[in-house]
Amino acid sequence: LMLLQIRNWFGLWSVLVTGAALVGVSWWATPDVQSAVAYAVTWFLLLGAVRPVLELQSERSRGRAATSDADILARLTRVPGLFWVGVFLVVTLGAAVLGGSWIVGPAA
Repeated sequence: LMLLQIRNWFGLWSVLVTGAALVGVSWWATPDVQSAVAYAVTWFLLLGAVRPVLELQSERSRGRAATSDADILARLTRVPGLFWVGVFLVVTLGAAVLGGSWIVGPAA
């Protein structure tokens, strides 16, 4: 379904190459390599999730994100958009910390 939402050739190429690489790793790599790739992809996704939230606030500060989720929530709730960006950031960082703690070691 993601392929139907892609708007440019670079995005299409990225998804297809990444999918092919993951299929190749899952079929032909050793279990140790599969595990290392799974850890690397998971860390990449956990840490990469923070950047879009920071970019959102950067775009908002320039007046380029009037239809962002934060601005829509601000209009609906009369709570400033910066508050909503802060909520997004806290949730994203919390998920990264929780996911990282699950990866690094078992919960005691």
